[in-house]
Amino acid sequence: MPGNALQNVTAREFGTISRFVFAGLLVVVCAGCTVHKWVPEEDLEAERQSRQVFQARQEHLLKELKKQIGVQGELEEKLAVADRKLQRFGTDNQALKEKLHAESVV
Repeated sequence: MPGNALQNVTAREFGTISRFVFAGLLVVVCAGCTVHKWVPEEDLEAERQSRQVFQARQEHLLKELKKQIGVQGELEEKLAVADRKLQRFGTDNQALKEKLHAESVV
């Protein structure tokens, strides 16, 4: 019954809790601002540039991957054609063997 838990809190207790929550949020925000001030601007710029380089590398690798997928598709198609030719050759070869065998028996 979480909804009923606040019914037992007085207005004074609620005010105290609210002040603690507000103070805690204020401390967190101030700590964040202080940490941000401790980081030199050059480090922030270097980090930004590093991220841009990383993103450019990712884009390049994605393009290369797409090319490789295209090449793989072409190779699979060529392999399928070669397999069909090989099967046809095997069938033709078997027919020739049977014909030669039939002629040699006669």
